[in-house]
Amino acid sequence: MNGITRCLTAVALAVALGFVSGACRDDPTNSERGDPVAILLEFDTLHLAVGADSVRFVGRLVDENLTPIPGPLDWRSENEGVVSIIGPGTLEDFEVGDAILLRAVAAGSTSLVASSGSVAASAFVIVE
Repeated sequence: MNGITRCLTAVALAVALGFVSGACRDDPTNSERGDPVAILLEFDTLHLAVGADSVRFVGRLVDENLTPIPGPLDWRSENEGVVSIIGPGTLEDFEVGDAILLRAVAAGSTSLVASSGSVAASAFVIVE
């Protein structure tokens, strides 16, 4: 291996390690997370049909770098007569967050609120 080939190999290895290192910072299992600053919801607005099967809804607590922080959220429907939370939802193996199951009860609109400590987010739900 000549000097140029060794140099290019070293540069390629350094670039590859940089990508791996960057990917590790985005790893949701990484323990170097910041404090929670926001909750990202799966939808801002959700349209449901009365009597439809349950619908899974996901929220994610994140830090200032948008790194997901595992843990449960507190959920509530502002009007249980329109949309009710019928239980916990399941997450895929790759997902970090908290999931619930919703059921459309009656026509109308309401807000679905997720919170954790002083951080909260809401989605508008329309039932027809």
